Amino acid sequence: MSQRLVATASSRAVAGPLALLWRCGLGPRGGRTFGAGVRALGTAQQCLQGIRFQQSALQIRLASVSHWLCSKPPKGTSEPKDTGPGADRGKRGGKRDDFAWWKRMQKGKVPWDDKDLRSLAMLGAGVAAGFLYFYFRDPGKEITWKHFVQYYLARGLGALLTGPPGTGKTLLAKATAGEAGVPFITVNGSEFLEMFVGVGPARVRDMFALARKNAPCILFVDEIDAIGQKRGRGHFGGQSEQENTLNQLLVEMDGFNSTTNVVVLAGTNRPDVLDPALMRPGRFDRQIYIGPPDIKGRSSIFRVHLHPLKLDESLSKDALARKLAALTPGFTGADISNVCNEAALIAARHLNPSVGEKHFEQAIERVIGGLEKKTQVLQPGEKMTVAYHEAGHAVVGWFLEHADPLLKVSIVPRGKGLGYAQCLPREQYLYTREQLFDRMCAMLGGRVAEQLFFGRVTTGAQDDLRKVTQSAYAQIVQFGMSEKLGQVSFDLPRPGEALVEKPFSEATAQLIDEEVRRLIGSAHARTLDLLTRCREQVDKVGRRLLEKEVLERADMVELLGPRPFAEKITYEELVEGTGGLEEDTALPEGLQGWRGGPTAGEPSLAPPPGEQPLGPPGSKLKHM
Repeated sequence: MSQRLVATASSRAVAGPLALLWRCGLGPRGGRTFGAGVRALGTAQQCLQGIRFQQSALQIRLASVSHWLCSKPPKGTSEPKDTGPGADRGKRGGKRDDFAWWKRMQKGKVPWDDKDLRSLAMLGAGVAAGFLYFYFRDPGKEITWKHFVQYYLARGLGALLTGPPGTGKTLLAKATAGEAGVPFITVNGSEFLEMFVGVGPARVRDMFALARKNAPCILFVDEIDAIGQKRGRGHFGGQSEQENTLNQLLVEMDGFNSTTNVVVLAGTNRPDVLDPALMRPGRFDRQIYIGPPDIKGRSSIFRVHLHPLKLDESLSKDALARKLAALTPGFTGADISNVCNEAALIAARHLNPSVGEKHFEQAIERVIGGLEKKTQVLQPGEKMTVAYHEAGHAVVGWFLEHADPLLKVSIVPRGKGLGYAQCLPREQYLYTREQLFDRMCAMLGGRVAEQLFFGRVTTGAQDDLRKVTQSAYAQIVQFGMSEKLGQVSFDLPRPGEALVEKPFSEATAQLIDEEVRRLIGSAHARTLDLLTRCREQVDKVGRRLLEKEVLERADMVELLGPRPFAEKITYEELVEGTGGLEEDTALPEGLQGWRGGPTAGEPSLAPPPGEQPLGPPGSKLKHM
C-alpha cells in the first residue's frame, strides 16, 4: 500500500517538469532554447530526489504503525491466557470463550478492550437514553390558530357556512381570519359570471393563484350558489359558462392542482341548490349551520351593539340587553344591529341627549311592523272596524292557553297594516297539535269579531287567512297530524316556487283539501264560540282602542283581568332552568387562556385590550 501511495505522489510531482521538457524539445513546437530544456531537466531531477526522501519517510511511519498494531496490549489490560490469539493452544478447531469478559470482571478488572463488552455497553446506553427521552419529554404543546393554519394544514380545508340571511356568516369568516392572523381574501360568487366565455374559469384560476401566493391564508367565497348550482339543469346543448366555472372551481379545490395551506370558506342561504360534487368531503369538509341566536345569544349581541351608544344614566347595559333580548324572539344579528341604529336615530330625531328605553321599544316596533304612519287618514267606519278586529285578536289570545302572550295592541297604521297586536312568541322547537290549533284560533279572532259586531267581513283579514291556510296545510301534509291521511309527510313548494308535479295521487290531494277545510272550520267554530261568550270584553277593548289608539299590557289587565294561565315574559323567567342567566362561552380545556380568552364559568365578549374585535393589525384584508 505504501508503494502505491508513493507512486501516486511521484507521478503528480514529476508530471509538471516532464511536460515542460516535452514542450521545449520534443513537442511539435521544437523552437525552444536549450537552456529552458536544461532547467526543466534539473527541476525534474530535484523532484525525483524529493520523492525518494518522502518514500523512505512514509515507509518508516507505516512500519511503526504496523508494529504498534501487532504488538501486545499493555500489561494492565492484557487478555487472559485462555483468550485471544492462540487460545486454542495450537489445536485446530478450538472454540473461543464468549464470556471471557465476565470472568475478567469477576477478578475486579474492566475489560474495555473486549468487543462484546463494548457492544453491550452501547446497547444499554441507547436503551437508557430512549427511556429518559420518553419519560421526560413534553406530552404536548399549546397551538394557536396561526400555527394550526400554517403548520397543521398539509392540504386545503373547506367549510360551508349556511343559514338564514343576517345571522353573521360573513362576519364569522372575518373573525376567523382575524383570530388566525393570516391574509383574508374575499370574493363574491356573482363576480365570476360574465357574458364572455372563459372569463369565469380564468378568474377562478387567478383567485387561487393569489391564495397560493399569500399562503397560509383564508379564501372566502360569498354567495357561492351563484356558481355552485347543480349542473345539467335548464341547459339543452351548448356550453354553460356557469358549469365551466364550477368545473374549474372543483379542480382548484381538490384536483390535480391541490391547494396547500389555503382554507376555503363559503357562505350561502341556499345549500339545497349546490352541486353534490362541491359538497363532498375533500372540498367542503364541514357544513356549518348558523341559525338565529337564542335569548342568551341575543343578550350577548345586544351588549356588543350597545357599547358605542350613549345610554341614559339610569340604564344598566346588562339589564337593558336582557330586557331587549326577551322582546325580540327570532331576531338575527343584523336585526339587532338595526334595532340599535333605529333607537339612536329616534333619539336624535327628538333631540334627546341620550338613548332611552322607550326609544328601543319604538325601534323594535319599527323593525317588526314598519314605519308608523300617523298622518294616514282613515274613515270613522274603517277605524272602528280596525279597532274591533284587533280587539278580537287580543281577547282570543288572552283566553287561550297556548296562545302567545300579548304585549301591545295598536290601531295606528304601520307599513301595509292598519293595526297590529304585538305578541311575544315562545322560543320552542317542538309544537303539539293543541298549540298549533290555539294559534290558528288567535289568528281568526279578527275575522270572527267583524262578523259578530258588524255582520260583514272585510279584506283586512287577508294576511290572517293566508297564515291560517299555511299552518293547516303544514299540519296535514308535512307533520302527519291527520288521522284520515295517516302518518305520511310530503314536501310543500317553497314560497314563489311552482309545484310541477304532485308527489301524491289525485285522491290523496282531495283528501288533503278536505282535511284542511275541516281543520280551519273547527278553528273558526271554536273562535266564534269563545268571542260569543266574551262579547262584552271585546266591546271594552274596542272602545278603549278608539279612545287611546294604543293599549299596553297593563291596560289589558285592567280591562280583562289577569290572564288565567301562567306565562313567562321577563328574561329571568324565560331562561329559568337553562343553566344560568348568561351564555356559556367558555373554551375547551386545551384552549383556555389562549389570547386572554375566558376560562370556565367566566364569559367574556370584549376583545383583548388594544385589539380590534375583527381585524388585528397582523391580518390582511384583500378583495378580488
